[in-house]
Amino acid sequence: MRLLHTEIDIEPGRKPQKQPLPEGWVGQGSCVVRIKNNTSQENAYTVRLRCENPYWQDTWYTMSALEPSGGGDNAPPPGKPDQLGPNSRYVTIYVTRGGERDVMILFDVPKSYDARAGLYDLVIQVETRVIGQSSGLRRKERFTELRAVAIVRPFYVWNSEVTPETRKVGFFKRGADFELVLTNEGNDWLYCDLRIPKPKDVLVETPTTRVAVPPPEPGQERSVRTLPVRGVSRVRAFRGERQPMPLPITVARTHVPSVPPLPDVALSEPASANCHAAVVEADTQDLRLPQNDKALINCPLFPATLSGCLGAIAQNGKGLIMTLIGLIVAANLAVFMFEQLFRNNIVAEPYRTQVAPGGILTIGGRWIKGARVYIDNDTQPAELVQPPEEKGVRNFFGNVLRAVHPSQLQLIGIRVPEAYDGKKIRITVQRAGVLPFLGPMLPKHKCGTPVQVGSPPKAPAPARKSLAFVPPTVAPGQQFTIRGQSLGSGGRVMFGNEPAAIKKWQSNYILAVPPGGMPLNEPIEVNVWPNDREEPIWRGAIKIVDRSAQAQAGGVQPGAPGSAGGAPAAGGPARGGASSAGSARPAVGGSMAGGSRPSTAGARPAGGSSPTGGGAYAAVLNGDDAKANALIGRALAANPSDPLSLALRGYMLLRDEKPGDARGPISQALRLTGGKSGRARAVALAASGWLSEISGDPVSAERQYRSAIEADKKCVLAFYSYVYFLADSNRRTEAVEQVRAALRNSPREARASAKFMDLAGKLGIR
Repeated sequence: MRLLHTEIDIEPGRKPQKQPLPEGWVGQGSCVVRIKNNTSQENAYTVRLRCENPYWQDTWYTMSALEPSGGGDNAPPPGKPDQLGPNSRYVTIYVTRGGERDVMILFDVPKSYDARAGLYDLVIQVETRVIGQSSGLRRKERFTELRAVAIVRPFYVWNSEVTPETRKVGFFKRGADFELVLTNEGNDWLYCDLRIPKPKDVLVETPTTRVAVPPPEPGQERSVRTLPVRGVSRVRAFRGERQPMPLPITVARTHVPSVPPLPDVALSEPASANCHAAVVEADTQDLRLPQNDKALINCPLFPATLSGCLGAIAQNGKGLIMTLIGLIVAANLAVFMFEQLFRNNIVAEPYRTQVAPGGILTIGGRWIKGARVYIDNDTQPAELVQPPEEKGVRNFFGNVLRAVHPSQLQLIGIRVPEAYDGKKIRITVQRAGVLPFLGPMLPKHKCGTPVQVGSPPKAPAPARKSLAFVPPTVAPGQQFTIRGQSLGSGGRVMFGNEPAAIKKWQSNYILAVPPGGMPLNEPIEVNVWPNDREEPIWRGAIKIVDRSAQAQAGGVQPGAPGSAGGAPAAGGPARGGASSAGSARPAVGGSMAGGSRPSTAGARPAGGSSPTGGGAYAAVLNGDDAKANALIGRALAANPSDPLSLALRGYMLLRDEKPGDARGPISQALRLTGGKSGRARAVALAASGWLSEISGDPVSAERQYRSAIEADKKCVLAFYSYVYFLADSNRRTEAVEQVRAALRNSPREARASAKFMDLAGKLGIR
């Protein structure tokens, strides 16, 4: 493999030469890679081009395979045509044993500012792929790299301009400043010489006579460089006509390319492009001549003719008008500064701290005659009246007025509207200025003494807060007691839509009998509603439990631990079927004055089918405490180290308000499920979070609730516990998000739970 042309001359905008040149010549926009297969099998060769120069663009070149020479000996094998890559960026050819093929690379560089002139080191990579059976070439033998240099020639597109167009000079002001703006839109550095003659009427001064402008960077269409230019008039005329004096600046481009030019001999025979030779500066005829409209205008003090004088007045009329306006504004500003600096030291305070509605309030102070007086935030000034006090009466409580000299003390009176009756007002005084239109700009003085208009309104007596403790379960037809404080003298206790029979209603206790015909062993919404309250003082759920029938059905003695009718222990919020009188916690949005957390699912009769597939977990979700305790006991008897049963045992003990007994099973379940995920881990973390919540550590509780959901994203029990925690913390928006997540992750199990859907309904989700 060899490269026939190692130097490629590329002129932007010129089409490449498609006719291959002999070996050793400088390629005119193209080069040829010759590949010869010296092996005894047919090989495939892929030719690619790579350039590390940051200004290089892959869109500048294409590849094509030349027709094989030498007849059929070099023809590609049958059925294996040449293959071109996307946009002809690479080509794959097949060369028979002993054959030879050529690949041409064409360089078509557009005449654009981003085709930066210079030398580009190219790497032409040829990959050999052996088609025959002996294809065990090592990687370093499969790739061959050929080096070449692409020479992108410069082109020049530039312009010069002097800004602004004209500047006026006169008898006193001799010089004016301009800017020479040079714009380069070519692909190489632009070097310009300033040719400045020295005429007799104008002198041009510049810091330098040679300017270099870099080519535009990628993404910029042009590169701009400015040069300060100062023009000085040499004409010193006191009287005469206006005289324009053009700036005699000629800008000439100097040819200093980034790459040396191509030798003439390289166009007719094999030769080097001389790309690393020195560059010699050369003058060019590429000029930008002086612009006649860019000039100094010499304006004498007095025109030479009457028409010129009138014309000067007309031309300078705008300046004269603006000068007059400036004088008027300056006079007003002088008055305003006087008001600000010498007369804004206004002092004012009311003489009384109380005034009758519609009465007259006296205000004393300094510099307040004719002032505007505002009440509170009213935008209209109050009505000024004659004050009832005499000037000699001093304000005994105003320390500010005590500092005012008696000769400077002034009194004004305002009438306080009756609309401010019962309110406490504050007075703001703004003195009147000499110029009315500047009056609103003067400072305002806010009096520090508040004034009571009329009598202050009486504050309503604070309502006594009621507190009720309701038993979690009652027996059908039997009397139960509600204890508390500030319960009133009468009212009603509603079981759903049915009122309970009130036997006695006192301020600290209520004796009532539940209505007949109510469902047994199911949570019933109960409201305790005194007659003197607009809302119930307690709202929650109570079960009417037939304990003898439940004991026979569930095999648990009434009152035993874990039974639905068992008396709960004191302390800790109940998150399930039972709740103690002291476990009152606000429900969603604070609507439950003393309700406890109900169970996560609608209560079903013991032994009923579970929507979640049976087992102790399903019984806990259904609120069937008796069945849940029985199944948990059997599971632990068979396997004392079952983590799910241990976690459910701890959860049920927390529901029965036994946090001390629950700590052991929960800790054991967490230890057995450590580092794992799944339902057992989720229930253990949810129970541990509830235990932390009871212990008064909400931060740890929330962290464990979140970990429970991460352990099992379909565990409705974990979602229910976390939602209730968020609702109790008045974080309604986050609670709604968690309810939606539960309905999205486990819709069947969540919607089968009546209490979970009831909680969702209180959050506005149906």
